[in-house]
Amino acid sequence: MIAQPPAGHPGLLHPTPSRGVEHLLRRSDVLGLWLTLAGISMMFAAFTSAYVFRHGVSAAWPVIPPPKLTAFNTFLLLLSSAVLEGARRLANSGRTRAGRGLLALAALLGFAFLAGQCIAWRQLARQGITLDTNPHSSFFYMLSGVHGVHAAGGVSALLWLSGRACLRKAEWPFHAVGLAAVYWHFVGALWVYLVVLLFL
Repeated sequence: MIAQPPAGHPGLLHPTPSRGVEHLLRRSDVLGLWLTLAGISMMFAAFTSAYVFRHGVSAAWPVIPPPKLTAFNTFLLLLSSAVLEGARRLANSGRTRAGRGLLALAALLGFAFLAGQCIAWRQLARQGITLDTNPHSSFFYMLSGVHGVHAAGGVSALLWLSGRACLRKAEWPFHAVGLAAVYWHFVGALWVYLVVLLFL
């Protein structure tokens, strides 16, 4: 659910003539987010179909070992998602100061996930496992790379929101944080799906 200002927020106490326009803009933001998530889902569904087809027509399908940091990186991403949800709920209950700290922590954990993914790639490369080692390694690098691009977009948004929340302490970006939370939860769930698809 997209966050709304808590009871007593100035925006609720002093409606203005532009309130209707603002409401329409927020609805368009929500629609845009869901269309974006639908597009990403369709793209990864296409990747999944290609993966399953390629697996089915291959006489042999050697599977590369998962990078040593896979479990830890997954933990970091899911923890970041949980921390962001905590920040959103704290702010909605009026505790925006605590929410700022958790928002910053969520962004840092997301950045740590991306750094961990880069290290995992380097570890595989040192083992001689590259993009063209076999079909499975090709799909791993492609899927994790495309996911990483979307995760980087989410981390950038979280860092920007964290800076905005700290600089404008009297104004908490309820709507933007709510949108970011939905997107970030999606990114976390997508990564778990990819790990299951590739290694389980």
